[in-house]
Amino acid sequence: MAQTNVNWPEYVRDAVRNVTAHSAWLFQANPERYDVLQAIKDLDQLTWTVSKYANRIRAGDKAYIWESGKEAGVIAVARVLSDPEQMTPLEDEKPYFRDRNLAESESVG
Repeated sequence: MAQTNVNWPEYVRDAVRNVTAHSAWLFQANPERYDVLQAIKDLDQLTWTVSKYANRIRAGDKAYIWESGKEAGVIAVARVLSDPEQMTPLEDEKPYFRDRNLAESESVG
């Protein structure tokens, strides 16, 4: 099979650089511990606890929000707003926590 070199226009190279510059992450919510569906409907942003890959998650990355349980699946697509850091949940988020220990915890998110 013959091969040839391709000289891609700069706009194509820019698009590829932009695609590979960010990662996509799957953030899971347990409906027994957090009412993520209602939180997404009511709030503009959420904090999220991350334990794995906190050193790789970056502002601008895409996040798929997965709700576990009988009807498990991706329920939203979001954009990561900040690099992970120590924080507590936003006051606006606290009513959506079904597990009060999570509402009061300080976490990486």
